[in-house]
Formats: sequence, C-alpha cells, structure tokens
Amino acid sequence: MLIVAGKNDTVVPVSQSERIAAALRRSGVPVQLHIFPNEGHGVSNLTNLMAIYRWMTAFMQQYAHPKQLEYSKPGAGDKRTVLRRC
Repeated sequence: MLIVAGKNDTVVPVSQSERIAAALRRSGVPVQLHIFPNEGHGVSNLTNLMAIYRWMTAFMQQYAHPKQLEYSKPGAGDKRTVLRRC
C-alpha cells in the first residue's frame, strides 16, 4: 500500500498514517509511507504531486503484474478508468 500524508494535516494526523503503515508491515503487506512536511490534508504543491505520480508508477510496476490487472470503463459517459485486480 502506498500511503501519502501531510505533516500539517489537522484531519488525519500523521501518527495515524504511521500506525496503519506499521500494522500493515506487521501483517506482511508491502507499504511505502511518504510524509510531506509542507502539506496538510491533501496535496497542493506541484512538486509534491509529481513525486506522488512517480511513486505510484513505481509501486504499480513493482506490485501489479499486467496479467493481474483489468481495465474497464464504469459506465456510459464516465471517463474514469477503473483498475482492479482479477
């Protein structure tokens, strides 16, 4: 699981992100926790957003084998692409 948190988040404190990451690791789940010191609840800094996209890409390349993924369009007129494990 890829977890991104903002140190200045007043909605979800960083300690909660750290606790969930630790619990997942104890359960054997691969976890990457990234904490931005200059973000709150949500990421608005363009440099940080680009970093998140790089991390997501690398994470998916490492843990999601192409044969295990299925792409589908949820509905007519909906432009989102759904990615799920088969």
